[in-house]
Amino acid sequence: MTRNTFVLLAAAAGLFSAFADVIATLLAAAALPPPTVPSANPDDQIRFFWGLDWRMYDQLVPYGFNMATEHPQGSFYYEFEKQRGRDKSKDDYVALTDKMARDGFIWNIQLRPTTVKYLHEKFPRVNKDGSRFTRAVDPTAPGCLDELRRYVNYHADFAATVKCRVGFMPESEERIWTKPTFAPHAIAAYKAATGRDVPPEAEGRAAPHWSKLKGFPTDRVVDKDYPLLAFYRWFWKEGDGFEKYYQVAIDAFREKLGYTPFSMYDPVVRVPPLWGSGGNVTHNSQWSMCYPHPYTHAYTISEQKAYARGCPGQGVVTIVQGIASAEQLAPTNDLPARVPEWRRKNPAAVYVTPPPDMMLEQIWAVMSRQIDGFGFHGWDSLWVKGADFGRNRDYYHYTQGESRKMIENLFAEIARPLGPLLRAVPERAPEVAVLDP
Repeated sequence: MTRNTFVLLAAAAGLFSAFADVIATLLAAAALPPPTVPSANPDDQIRFFWGLDWRMYDQLVPYGFNMATEHPQGSFYYEFEKQRGRDKSKDDYVALTDKMARDGFIWNIQLRPTTVKYLHEKFPRVNKDGSRFTRAVDPTAPGCLDELRRYVNYHADFAATVKCRVGFMPESEERIWTKPTFAPHAIAAYKAATGRDVPPEAEGRAAPHWSKLKGFPTDRVVDKDYPLLAFYRWFWKEGDGFEKYYQVAIDAFREKLGYTPFSMYDPVVRVPPLWGSGGNVTHNSQWSMCYPHPYTHAYTISEQKAYARGCPGQGVVTIVQGIASAEQLAPTNDLPARVPEWRRKNPAAVYVTPPPDMMLEQIWAVMSRQIDGFGFHGWDSLWVKGADFGRNRDYYHYTQGESRKMIENLFAEIARPLGPLLRAVPERAPEVAVLDP
């Protein structure tokens, strides 16, 4: 037997032993009756939908979902943008949250003030040439944080009147669009914080490519005080202003509710690798698609845990995307002789229902990690036909029901009855074997 063969066999034996221990624990716990109310047990894992049509609520609860993330709509949305063509009022939400209280369900309010057009127009970022960049709000602009506080209080005041448990998500995806603003207040803030001027090469959300920087070291190694590095570190930690807004939201909800609610920020890893992305929310979150590599979601969770170490006590929840790229699954320029039925029926679809076998592998990769919960996005492609709820768009298409059935079975047999166990069982430290040929 060669040395390499021995190392591989030893690693396989260790993996089998660890797997056998976990299976034995799961089977022992499976004898326990499933909880009648999914989230009545505070030790249970969170199982949620990110974005949801509330008309689906009654059909989701029996399967074991215990939280949903959605923003208030219609006349309850916000005084600046009440239109949106929705008809849900505060009274509707009171009736719905009464049901949630009965079911032990968490209403995770999606704030997302940066979707409000008014704020974009009043507090834009400023490009280097002085033009306005309205795709991203600037929380550091004079008066913006006060406006955001008013927005948060508007929702927190109502949240304090409902009977169910409430959580909130202060923002999502906004930092994908954030970039330095060159307004006078921002330039002065950097000077005050560091004693330095903004480097003349700084412009976009990332520094220019090293090959475009005059005098850049040939070994591409710079000191931590290198002007561009120092500026962008400050920008992503403090200068873009969003972590201050997150804290405003955290403080407002804690004060209004009288307890520290669940809070989450996503996507946490779409920023430079600096600790603390998402501020002091209770949980960070990130999503991943199953295609083409479903098992890599376990690595995504490792990234999330690394970010959480920047905020001691912060937990991790993660999201399995209920969408798959139609172009990746069946490229329009390389269709097989037998075109899939879903592609023929939905030629304009951008995202479709993911394959059940690949989703199952992804969910197992998620459940193999010790986290506080996981959820799904894409109710109108994964769970029901969006058209049945008046949601007609080319973006998401419900193309098959097997993935939903797989999730229903997995929840009934594993995720729901074993939720507290999956949340509590600690992870083993990884063992790495180095092959030396």
